[in-house]
Amino acid sequence: MSENMGPQGEFMVATGSTTGQICIWEFFPNLYLDANPQIYPKMFLTGQDPSCIIALVHNWFDMREVFVSVAEDGTIAIFSFHDGECLMTKPGAFKCEPTCVQLLSSRYLAAGGRSSEVEIFDLIGKKVIRRIEAHNTWIRELTTCEFGDTSALVTLTETGAVRFWNIEDILSSVSPPQSEQTLADKPLHTLHLEEPLSVRISPNSTLMLVLYQKYWMVYFINPLKKLLVVSLPETPLNAHFMNNYTVLIFTTAGKGYVYQLPIELINNASLDAEKPSDTDVVNNLEITSLLQLQSSNPISFVDSINVSMNSKFVVAGFDEGFLCLWDQSFKLNDHLSLPIAVGNFKEYWSHNLTSNTTSTLIIEDDLILINGYNDGTISVRSLPFDPSPYIFHAHNAKVNALLYIYISESDDNYLVTGSDDFYVKIWKIADQNNFELIWSISAHSGQVLSFYYPGAIPGTSEEWENRFFSIGNDRCVILYEIDKKISANSSNQLVRGIFGKHSSEIEDVRWIPEQDYLIISCADKGLSIWEIESAVLEQQLYGPLAWNILISSPPLSKIEKYYKVKAFTQQPITSFSMDGKQVGYGAPIQAIAINVKHMARALETTFSRGIDSKNLIYKVLTYFMPWKFNDKLDIKIQEELNLQLAVPLPSYGLISSTGRMSILLSTSLHNRWNTSAALSAIHTISTVSLCSSLETYYKNRTNFLSHILSCIFSDIPDKMKGYIDPSLLVLAKYWLDSQDSFQSSSRILFASVINRKSYEGRRELAQYWSKLLLNASQNDSTTKTKSYSIIVLGILGAEQPNSLTPEISNQVTNSIIDLLFQEINDKLRIAAVEILGRGFKEWSKHMKDSISSIIQKLFRLTLMTEQKVLMYTAHQALMLIGSREPAQFIKSIIRSPDEPPVFTPYEQGQAILVMGALVRKHTNSLYGILLYLVESVMKCISPHSTNLRTACLKPFSTLVHDLDRRYPMVTFHQLSQRLAVGTKEGTVIIYDLLSATRFDKITHSKCPVTGVAFEDTEHIASYSYEDRTIKLWKITPSFFGLMGANPTCVKVINVPTTNKELSTSQVMQIILKWYSAKELLLIRPWEEEERNYLIMKR
Repeated sequence: MSENMGPQGEFMVATGSTTGQICIWEFFPNLYLDANPQIYPKMFLTGQDPSCIIALVHNWFDMREVFVSVAEDGTIAIFSFHDGECLMTKPGAFKCEPTCVQLLSSRYLAAGGRSSEVEIFDLIGKKVIRRIEAHNTWIRELTTCEFGDTSALVTLTETGAVRFWNIEDILSSVSPPQSEQTLADKPLHTLHLEEPLSVRISPNSTLMLVLYQKYWMVYFINPLKKLLVVSLPETPLNAHFMNNYTVLIFTTAGKGYVYQLPIELINNASLDAEKPSDTDVVNNLEITSLLQLQSSNPISFVDSINVSMNSKFVVAGFDEGFLCLWDQSFKLNDHLSLPIAVGNFKEYWSHNLTSNTTSTLIIEDDLILINGYNDGTISVRSLPFDPSPYIFHAHNAKVNALLYIYISESDDNYLVTGSDDFYVKIWKIADQNNFELIWSISAHSGQVLSFYYPGAIPGTSEEWENRFFSIGNDRCVILYEIDKKISANSSNQLVRGIFGKHSSEIEDVRWIPEQDYLIISCADKGLSIWEIESAVLEQQLYGPLAWNILISSPPLSKIEKYYKVKAFTQQPITSFSMDGKQVGYGAPIQAIAINVKHMARALETTFSRGIDSKNLIYKVLTYFMPWKFNDKLDIKIQEELNLQLAVPLPSYGLISSTGRMSILLSTSLHNRWNTSAALSAIHTISTVSLCSSLETYYKNRTNFLSHILSCIFSDIPDKMKGYIDPSLLVLAKYWLDSQDSFQSSSRILFASVINRKSYEGRRELAQYWSKLLLNASQNDSTTKTKSYSIIVLGILGAEQPNSLTPEISNQVTNSIIDLLFQEINDKLRIAAVEILGRGFKEWSKHMKDSISSIIQKLFRLTLMTEQKVLMYTAHQALMLIGSREPAQFIKSIIRSPDEPPVFTPYEQGQAILVMGALVRKHTNSLYGILLYLVESVMKCISPHSTNLRTACLKPFSTLVHDLDRRYPMVTFHQLSQRLAVGTKEGTVIIYDLLSATRFDKITHSKCPVTGVAFEDTEHIASYSYEDRTIKLWKITPSFFGLMGANPTCVKVINVPTTNKELSTSQVMQIILKWYSAKELLLIRPWEEEERNYLIMKR
């Protein structure tokens, strides 16, 4: 049991069951004065392997409030306290068959059990890193205390040995944790007791409470000496310190006895270091209060007990899912204290669920949900709205399995059902309300447990479209083939082969269709290989060979065991159930798992069996609409989209990446936005992605879908009480998602979250993630926390630079650079590249002398053609950097032959192509440094560097044509191979490209030259907007044709101009070209009509 306080002040308790399931309860303290106070189950966590939960421990993990669960089989899982999301799992982490655990720090967890060793598990490294030879018998209990000047781990064995261990010594020997160690340590102290039930330490580590069958004792810890011996009226179950001086003893009869310790005796003991005599020991103590369920309550056994962290509440868990909560502020002299809140998990389910669903199936074509029940009936419901499902009786016992088969050749639809009555039945589906029994097959000698359908596997031969397998608890697998020629009286003729009987329970069924083999794995680790067509057993294997064959064989179906929830997310939409036996408390759970990514992707492809993906998505959209938020909006959704609120009303939940699932048990539709940041993010991304996907296909509904998105992005966050912003961690995961709709949705949502925050809010956000990044770095975290922290801070700094302090900005810059130089093809590296480009102005402040090497690294990434996404992202980043720091960009990637070589000739040629791309994409940004650009690139085509010139000549030619087309102050003359560049200083520089040298220089005026144009090899025109003149120049080559003589101005034309200052964009709109052999055309689009189009004669 574990507890904490929720975001709205609610008291939250997590409880674990003997079947491996976990429930999170909530109680609002400010409402407990109501007539019938209750503590409500808020979330049900499932997907855990069915092993008894032996401990739940409150902790912080990646700066999130969590609880750590430890199961009897040694499995460790970490869950978020607020939404039940499973953040980490490690199956079989502890080998000691744990019965007790204790946190040593937020990172290290100790466990003891049916072993003499204490195991230390690293929650970040996800492995046991230390084993302590603590005792020579089983360990019953672990706790911690302050012993002298050090923190100690206290161990209690079955025989009553209590030992105190120095925690600092334990952890220092495993820092840094590299490999598992087994060490024999010396305890700080050893105490031998007479087989106590449990040991507890007071909150201030002063006292130790020891519980026995008929009495309990209190020891003063430092120095260790006995203070109290108190007899008990009933058989005890557990004990706890309510505070430093109050003890609570719960009995197996469900009563809690409260004792107030004599403070004076304790204070005297702390002053007197000598051991007191037996006459000083208190042998009895008056019961000051009695906690009881209710005065007339029948005996109920207590399973666990806990005291809240703030010592305000006492919580006790009883058998059959019963929970009680007492307020510790009760008067100690009250003879009887009843709980302020009572919760009953079993009663909650019986009130909210009308039937025990044991199997479920969704027919995706029409979104039809089919359920099988414990009494053998079957219901058929059209999703998402169907208040009156069709119900018929199918079997005489529980329905365990359902299968849908569509045979394209005959266009027939069939439902296959399997039951505890040993029968497999095949029903023909005429329509949603018409199921006709065609065949009833009795081939199993035991319960029919599940079906495998190879026809659902993409790429399977059409011959398997009408075949399926059944698995029974008679340890047999049976193959059937649907054949319309066989009558109902001859149903067993549908059986094509019986594979069994096997030596133990069947755990997995696979196949090798190319070789006609069926592979069956059993619980005893045996493997049977059968020939499918003949049903002949070919071979039985055990050991490594059997395992290798099994894992290399393709799965027979997409359907896996019930508790592997993750398997269901491979399908677009599916449903699954867990009956009372599996989940405990007699609580049936039915869930519809919707894979939004699969659906959105299907709009570009096609689902199997020709499912109409647009129609499916449209129906599913009902579950994501903001119902009950605004009555007018509800009416519009019904009228415009023809959607209705789902019936029955759904609850919402999360399926984590580990495969575990948390289900919200509250019926409020708003819980999806006010439970946790993760649920808000997943739900909002899904809604936005589905709406965006449908906008392309439903043009007539585009406006209204946009209205829905507006509600999601602004109305709900601003107006909904208790709204929780979407998790930036979740949004960061989808920032570079391969699916466009998810990527764009997460980016829009990310921007929405940070833009709605104030300057102070963004600063606080940056501080939080900076601490998270720092903690992850210091702990050498193997989780993705560090990586996603970099992404969140990087996006925040790129979009809102003033959100980061200089220290945080420097921290993020260094982290981004580290990711940039990782030699892996990873989404994280791609994200770092994009963030580097988007926020280069901010990050460059902290790069010092490394700017050139970083730009050069980005350039090299653009050459990695085998990694398309990384290559494209690096190119985009280069374009952003080049547009903001063009001079630095040119200096970094265009290298002179005189400089130390950085690039090969081929790479330098590619760098010139990148410059051309920058010219085309960000023309305006290079306007002020055109001369520097041309001078730099000219060095790469020098005849003195033959290899470099050969590699760069073609890219350079492309660049020259790009410059000529986009800049009015640049002109190229093809025949003479001359390039002219007008400058802001009022000059025109003419280059001879054949020799890669300056050919001539013209001084137009002191004003910027805004246009140049060659007429022929000997004449060129220059134009200055500020000077309001066009000048015509005659160029006379020297004797060797290398450097021209002084150019001569042969004509000056005054141009009427509006007296205004031009923007760079307007300058780029100027057109100066020769209209004919003697006529010059000047176009200025912003001028008045008589001035914007001028033709002047030479």
